[in-house]
Amino acid sequence: MTWVQAVGPLPIIPATHLAQFCEGFGANINHSRWCGWWVALTSTIWQHRNTLIFQGKQFDSSKVMEEAMFLAWSWLKAREKGFNTSFNHWSSNIKDYFG
Repeated sequence: MTWVQAVGPLPIIPATHLAQFCEGFGANINHSRWCGWWVALTSTIWQHRNTLIFQGKQFDSSKVMEEAMFLAWSWLKAREKGFNTSFNHWSSNIKDYFG
């Protein structure tokens, strides 16, 4: 995850993984954004996992990231007053929006 300068393995235990995203990576600056990103990413991975298993579709990692980013952006747009950044600008400058 070069956009947050994170190196090393991520935790295997889901609760620890959530804590790393919500409390680590400089999350104290944008706590709700980090938690939202974690939920958007894990939700999107789960949905893609289901399409792999139940519909036999191929895995596309770039599609997973694109959908997770769009979901996180949609939530930010709905939750944060004054957040009116376009998806294209936000996704191109995502590092700036996570502090």
